[in-house]
Amino acid sequence: MATHAEKDFFHLNVSVHKALKGIEGPLKSKHARSIIIIIHRSKEAQTFWSLITRQPIMENRFTAWKFCHLLHKVLREAHRCVLQQSQKHQKMILEIGKSWGHLHDDIGYCIKAYSKLLVTKLNFHDKNRFYPGNLIIPFSEILKASDRDLNYCFQLCVEIFDYLEDIIALQVAIFSSINTYRISSMTQPGQCRLAPMITLIQDSNALYDVSVRMMFKLHEKLPNDVLYGHRERFAGIFAKLKLFYNNVRPLQYFNDLITVPQLPDQSPNFKSQVEFGSYVPPVVVVPLEPDPVVDDLIDTNFPNAEDNTDHVQQDQILNERINALENIVEDKSDMIIQLTAKLDEWKHNYESLEQSYKQDVLDLQRSNTSLCNELASVKEMCSNMRMEKDELELQLTNNHIISQKVVEEEEKQKLSSEKFNKLKVMYTQIRDEHINLLRQHSDHSKSLNKEKQLNSELLLQIKELNNELLKNNETMECEKANNLKLLQQIEELKAENARLETIQRDAQALRATLDATDLKLKQKEIELEELEAKLYEQCDIIYTTTTDIEKGEDVLNKVRSIWPDLLKLIEVVENDDKNRQFESLAKEIQKNLNGLNEVVQGILNNFEKSVDLDKLIEIELKEMDAAIEEAASKIINLLSKSRENDNQIKLEVNEKILEACTALMECIKILILKSRVLQQEIVSSQKGNATANEFYKRNSQWSDGLISASKSVAKAANYLVDAANNAVNSESGQNFELIVAAQEIAACTVQLVIASKVKANRNSENLVNLTNASRDVTKATGVVVATVKDGNARQEQQQDNDLRNLTPSQLKTMEMEIQVKVLELEQSLQSQRLKLSAFRREHYQKTEY
Repeated sequence: MATHAEKDFFHLNVSVHKALKGIEGPLKSKHARSIIIIIHRSKEAQTFWSLITRQPIMENRFTAWKFCHLLHKVLREAHRCVLQQSQKHQKMILEIGKSWGHLHDDIGYCIKAYSKLLVTKLNFHDKNRFYPGNLIIPFSEILKASDRDLNYCFQLCVEIFDYLEDIIALQVAIFSSINTYRISSMTQPGQCRLAPMITLIQDSNALYDVSVRMMFKLHEKLPNDVLYGHRERFAGIFAKLKLFYNNVRPLQYFNDLITVPQLPDQSPNFKSQVEFGSYVPPVVVVPLEPDPVVDDLIDTNFPNAEDNTDHVQQDQILNERINALENIVEDKSDMIIQLTAKLDEWKHNYESLEQSYKQDVLDLQRSNTSLCNELASVKEMCSNMRMEKDELELQLTNNHIISQKVVEEEEKQKLSSEKFNKLKVMYTQIRDEHINLLRQHSDHSKSLNKEKQLNSELLLQIKELNNELLKNNETMECEKANNLKLLQQIEELKAENARLETIQRDAQALRATLDATDLKLKQKEIELEELEAKLYEQCDIIYTTTTDIEKGEDVLNKVRSIWPDLLKLIEVVENDDKNRQFESLAKEIQKNLNGLNEVVQGILNNFEKSVDLDKLIEIELKEMDAAIEEAASKIINLLSKSRENDNQIKLEVNEKILEACTALMECIKILILKSRVLQQEIVSSQKGNATANEFYKRNSQWSDGLISASKSVAKAANYLVDAANNAVNSESGQNFELIVAAQEIAACTVQLVIASKVKANRNSENLVNLTNASRDVTKATGVVVATVKDGNARQEQQQDNDLRNLTPSQLKTMEMEIQVKVLELEQSLQSQRLKLSAFRREHYQKTEY
């Protein structure tokens, strides 16, 4: 009878195989759900990954796309162990994205973006271990985990923004593929691409809510200038996320699968803490999916009671039922925890909203009372002014001076009336604002009442779940009572196992001591091998860099003579033989080391005295220029000689070949000139206050590269001249040596260009000129090769035409001569191959120390 673990493995294998079928269609939720249930039961993800590696992810693009979607759902909804055990598979996920991203295909770009998002999610959970896979966590727990550290909150905001940008990049790739090929959301290809949008909306909604709360918290503690970059980045993400939700909302495919959250029209104003009181978190509602029917995941059938002695079989059946009930209880407890977290969050929001509304009402009442007081004082002033006006009118009839005062008082009264009118206008504006705020208060109170209704519904659900838990507990107690007899037998077996464990511990202790001694011996061997390798590396550097070969061989021989004495000395130390043999070996080694030091010091002194790199480079470049000039003149002389001696067809072939060679030499001259100008620019811009010689010594590897490149160009130019001479003077018509020479000189010029580019500024005009000159050399080389091949073809055609005029006897003799030449060439080819193998064998023996 199969065990429970074997059944789980079988069903997991079947579900993974069905979920990752290479058909262009959406991932079926029942297969994903069964995989998540099995991972929850086994509490490990190694089996899941072992099955994933056997699937044809690199052969089928839709299998790779469904793998990304399945892994995203498993990371969100499966056991927490998946987040830790999937960290080591990040490289595989990135390789899948890179391999499919190279294809210029819509689904290939989507796979590349999805793999990047999955790696970002794994890194985010690795840095923030307290975050669950579904990203739903109360804000108070985040603050508790960070110990209210502002630096941590600042960095967490940056990581959330990176996460959101990867989500936005993936949905942009999905919508661009759908819009490019005009795929409908109700077809199988459209649903295949749009299915991951549900998990993307769930992740982005939770991250958006946390980022808003974190930004308000940071603006409460830090100045606004410090958080300018965060605000700008959040504003860009907010606009893209709102566009993403608006694009998803009208699609018919998502009507019954998810309710897309509604974002506000504008980004939150983090500078005002009052706005946080009116912040309403967006809500995503995903209808619950029915549990998939998985055959034989839980065996609920009891065997017949005929065989009462088969306790082992009964134990297996009872354990299966207990595990099933425990899994159900864990799922229900997780749902209760999530619902209580939502209740706490909504209560916190309600309390903050209520406090902000109360504070706004108090502020408006205070401003209203102050304005009423001001209005009463202004009315009193108006009444007083009227009384004074009446008195002044009475006095005006008696005195002209008083009339002037009346005019002045009237002007003052006009000014006061204007002030009164302004205050009245301000009062009406503040009154209107007060009325608007009261209306908003009523709207918010209605929304709070709706939230209270939702809370009551959630409480009813929690009560129902508690009743189910009580029923499950009762069934478990009954089964535990039946299992007491079996537990007694298990305890006896445990006692025997404890005895066996004590014996195993003793054996492990002995193994540990043996392993420790083995490690010490291995460490000593490794240290000796490292010393040997370092010593031979230093000797190899001295042997290859010195110009005096005898002194280099002397250094190598002395090192080889020291090594056997060192081995003997180590054996003496290990055997604790402190006698005359130890002293004699130490003196001998000291003597050899002193001699080796003197030889190396002498080589160093000679090297420092002899090397003057700036002059050496200048000499090598001049010799290269002279070699190029001489080669060009020789090619021109060959052209003139060919015009005097050759017949019509051969003259045409030789003229074209030599003209192509002269054009190649002209391009090489220009390249050398540009490289010298760039070299002078490099030395003048980077040497600083040092001399050119000191600059070349500081960059000795670059200097050696220039010297070797210039030597290679000079040798290749001479080889090209010799090949051209042989091509002109030969009668065979096969000019392959000239092709090899042209390609060799092009390779040498490329080496010179690379040696010049290493330390050049990328924006330098001289570097651009050198690159163009290198391209001209490559083109000229191609012209030479094409010309030679064309000439060979023409000469072979001429020889074929000459063969038609021969007699049968002449053809037979020519055939015999050709067979003799073939045998001679095969024999020479075999001998040259033997020489090449012997040369390589001797070279490898000399280079191995």
